Amino acid sequence: MKRIAIFLLFTASIILGADTIKWHTSPDKWKEPRNYHTKFKKSFEENIIISHGSFPAKKLEIIKSPNKAYSFGIFRPDTTKKAPWTTKIFINNEKKASLVVILRDHSQYMTKAKWINEKLLFVRVHWGRILWSDIILDVETEKIIYKEMVNDGTIAFQQFKQGFKKK
Repeated sequence: MKRIAIFLLFTASIILGADTIKWHTSPDKWKEPRNYHTKFKKSFEENIIISHGSFPAKKLEIIKSPNKAYSFGIFRPDTTKKAPWTTKIFINNEKKASLVVILRDHSQYMTKAKWINEKLLFVRVHWGRILWSDIILDVETEKIIYKEMVNDGTIAFQQFKQGFKKK
């Protein structure tokens, strides 16, 4: 059974295009399913665009940074309409044109953003039910300083538990 579980995880990683998963703690040691992080997949690179523009005419909820110098608003797609969906995060970083983070072709789950500190913005975008990305943007340099894939560990947890069950 242990071999079956390992085979299933290996097969899943090939199908999903993942590199070999290096677990911090193996799913057979987990008490419950958890999310786990993996290297950012280059195939999602084209779905994240850093651009410039102006805030849309539509009113957005504005979230100020802790020092009140910067702010952001999220323009969300209408997910009642057919995909693909695009979310735009407009960031006032005290420059003439607003910084715009464009997240293309994501799932219907809500993209989240929040300030980490005065200049770093955390963004979580869901690409599907079991895969999303965590991104950290430095709004002063206008560069992404961190990005990783986040995986829902429910399937891995279940496969390891089933593979290690004693009969």
